[in-house]
Amino acid sequence: MLHRTIGKPIYITGEFYRKDSYLQSVDYDFIFGAGDCISFYEFSYVKKVGVYAIREAPHLYNNILKFIRNDGLQEYIPQKNYMAIISSGNKKGIIQYKGMAISGGACWKLKDFIHCKFMKKFKFY
Repeated sequence: MLHRTIGKPIYITGEFYRKDSYLQSVDYDFIFGAGDCISFYEFSYVKKVGVYAIREAPHLYNNILKFIRNDGLQEYIPQKNYMAIISSGNKKGIIQYKGMAISGGACWKLKDFIHCKFMKKFKFY
């Protein structure tokens, strides 16, 4: 465990490391994190959904490099609204956005299209 290695406790909310708007631990400036493993100190509205992890990744990368170079960190301000698409099985899905929801096969097709388009970025052959 990391907290045993550094010899001091790390503030954890539930099972998640608490981070500030620089994706940096509020307790130790050399610890960074993103995605579902963190909870924001300043942005309590941020849920554990993939859109935040995807958007945080470039900021995390840049801030780790900036930290190593002793350069100013880049603040990450998460968006407040996002569209959630959940697969409900049998090639059907549910879309939720701003308190409204729709369901059906078209929802799953949209989710599949978005995911396939994203994953093609990582295809090397």
